[in-house]
Amino acid sequence: MATLFQKKLSEKCIEFSSKPGDLVFDPFMGMGTTAVAAKGTWRHFFGFEINKLLKPIIMQRLREKKLGQDYRTLTEIRKKIIENAKKKYPKAYEIYMKMQRERLI
Repeated sequence: MATLFQKKLSEKCIEFSSKPGDLVFDPFMGMGTTAVAAKGTWRHFFGFEINKLLKPIIMQRLREKKLGQDYRTLTEIRKKIIENAKKKYPKAYEIYMKMQRERLI
């Protein structure tokens, strides 16, 4: 099965390169990670896999994923990025906040 890292990476790529309702194309589906991530973030998906043995696995993973269950608004994504930056880069966060305050004045 796809690792959590692969799933999250696919979701991030899809979130930042498309919007809900867009079509995501995966010419080499493998285990269907991209299709599952697309379905979970309100995207349509289309892809191919030549290994017929993987079809039941892909179909099962798609059945288990609810449409839109992983969807986050851009505001939520931005908030999470800022929270993580505050913890990981406190000095840079201070500078960012200072710039934000100056912009509002």
